[in-house]
Amino acid sequence: MNIIFILSQVCAFIGVAISLAGKMMKNKKYLLLFSTVSSIFYVLSYSFLRAPISAILNGLAIIRAVSFMIMDKRNLPFKYYLIPISILFIAIAISMGFLWEGYSDVLIIIGFVESTLALAIKNTLFIRLGLILNSLMWMINNIILSAYVNLATDILNILTLIVAIIIYNFILPRRQRKDKEKKSSSVMIESDMNKENINN
Repeated sequence: MNIIFILSQVCAFIGVAISLAGKMMKNKKYLLLFSTVSSIFYVLSYSFLRAPISAILNGLAIIRAVSFMIMDKRNLPFKYYLIPISILFIAIAISMGFLWEGYSDVLIIIGFVESTLALAIKNTLFIRLGLILNSLMWMINNIILSAYVNLATDILNILTLIVAIIIYNFILPRRQRKDKEKKSSSVMIESDMNKENINN
């Protein structure tokens, strides 16, 4: 196990920690911000592993996240997202032509395209579902590359995303509904009591 491999795994580990924290963010802005920082460490990790397509895709993920953050801040409609998406796809096609290494590259490119479309949507449920599918594609790639920390990342990402979906799309909405029902029932009781007092 040489120093380059160790460095790749250290960078991946830092990327994992940041990525997992980002997956639990309720707000899309912070989800994208954490994704940007984690992708920087993944670029370094895959560069050390001499996996150019994987490194390039993570580099493009940084550009993608920054572009989407700017667009969300300006509240631009979905059609404007097509500009950076198109540029990213062209960049992928060019890199594929020069740096093609095997069929695993196809899987991570499919994952990247699918996650890009998911991140263009404002609904965090669809974003998380898209990121789960993306992680599954990267799992296969990381098994082939023997990128063990990155593989562990994908598994943890999937588990974290599932937990986030359960919390933000099932548990919290149910609690909010119950709180709403309690408030409305207490308001009705209070109004009934006021009516009785008036009648008396």
